[in-house]
Amino acid sequence: MKKNSINHIIALILCLALVFSYLCSCDIGNNIRDKYAGEMCNQGNKSLFCDNYGVFFASTLKLTGENAPTATIIKSSDGKLYAAYPQFTAASLTDTVKSEIDGFISKVKLPENDQKKLDYTAEVFSNYINFTFALTSSSAKDDRVFMFCLDTSSGTIPSLKALFKYEKFAETLYPYIKSQISGNSAFSGLYDSEKLASFCETKSEIKYFHRTAAGATLFFDDSTFAGEGKTLKLFISNSVLDTAGKPGGTDNYNPVVDNNEKVIALSFDDGPNPLQTPRLLDMIERYGIKVTFFQIGEQIGSKDGKVFPESKKILERQISLGCEIGNHSYTHANFNNITDAEAKKELELTSSLITSACGEYPILFRPPGGNIKNKKSLCTELGYFIINWAVDTEDWKLKKLATEEATAQILQTVKSNAKSGRIILMHDLYKNSVDAAEHVIEYLLSEGYRFVTISELCDLRNKTPDGQVIFNRSSLA
Repeated sequence: MKKNSINHIIALILCLALVFSYLCSCDIGNNIRDKYAGEMCNQGNKSLFCDNYGVFFASTLKLTGENAPTATIIKSSDGKLYAAYPQFTAASLTDTVKSEIDGFISKVKLPENDQKKLDYTAEVFSNYINFTFALTSSSAKDDRVFMFCLDTSSGTIPSLKALFKYEKFAETLYPYIKSQISGNSAFSGLYDSEKLASFCETKSEIKYFHRTAAGATLFFDDSTFAGEGKTLKLFISNSVLDTAGKPGGTDNYNPVVDNNEKVIALSFDDGPNPLQTPRLLDMIERYGIKVTFFQIGEQIGSKDGKVFPESKKILERQISLGCEIGNHSYTHANFNNITDAEAKKELELTSSLITSACGEYPILFRPPGGNIKNKKSLCTELGYFIINWAVDTEDWKLKKLATEEATAQILQTVKSNAKSGRIILMHDLYKNSVDAAEHVIEYLLSEGYRFVTISELCDLRNKTPDGQVIFNRSSLA
């Protein structure tokens, strides 16, 4: 009897130990251990700091995982500033971020008798944590925004140059920045033109940016060329990061800037095909044009990420000819009939295979069948522009016809519907389609069209995906 009682007691102790261990692990997993110098209360994933001035959001705590910071609020000795600081498990990360914040605060003069608070939000992308700090005051004077990212793998706040592939990236980047700022009416009156020219001429270091799936957003304040108290944001895509300073000449990107220029974007879906796509590439090289390919992932490689050797050769050649490669899903799935999780897997696996095959990460996604009903926000979140078409040749319906008859129908569709700025849909999967493509190319060239990629057609490198479906150049007007 006594032995059974002892066993029951031991079992109870073990159960309590397991419960305690679980609760601790939950705390570590959630990584929400807030150490505030004041009374704390919590509401969802937001932390509130309560003081004599009322309750305000001190920090948005969205992060979980090993490197995710918690929040600490510190009150200045004179009582004029409450600052929310990220606090990491690794003290070195905390010190690195705090040093940047202190430098930011030191530049700002606090008005007399003005209560200030420094708030932050943080978002994770890969090994980067993107921080946004907002310094606000009760009188709304001298409010500032300060943004940078932390590379948790190196424990540093990286310079933008760490994101570029090629050593001579600056030769492309700084003229690009100058043209984008000075040529965009949205920035009018928000910067000093002489400071901008000097900044780009001296190729000043760019330290403040956010890294995202689609590229990077650069931030310029009044310590660079922005107006006093202003912060300018400029997005650059992965395409710019991957090609700026590329050896062997300047970047092949040549966007449409003149609305009166006669341009067309010819696109091909469902490849690469080991027989037909090389034939099409021979034509593209012979006529010196560019097109856009929307690739099926299972045509490029296996689900375990291994690229087929023949597909690798085809994609590398497409890039070398100046063509653009977009994502067309892994299995040609109907995106109206699958879950967000399934759609994300289709997109990510295909983009990973494309990148492994040719070194280019796609920013375009063409939904199979044009079906994108409820997946627009997912595509935007993942950094894709959604591309459909303005002219459908319906060449896939003609794959069993005699070549001459199929060519005549496809060419007539193009002649009847081609207009400047439009996107034409064909397929490099079928022999009849590729045979007809040569006649289509010759006709469009004879009509004076310049062939451009879809990114060039709408200058997508200089835009951020917003969930809008693009059919032609005017879609983003």
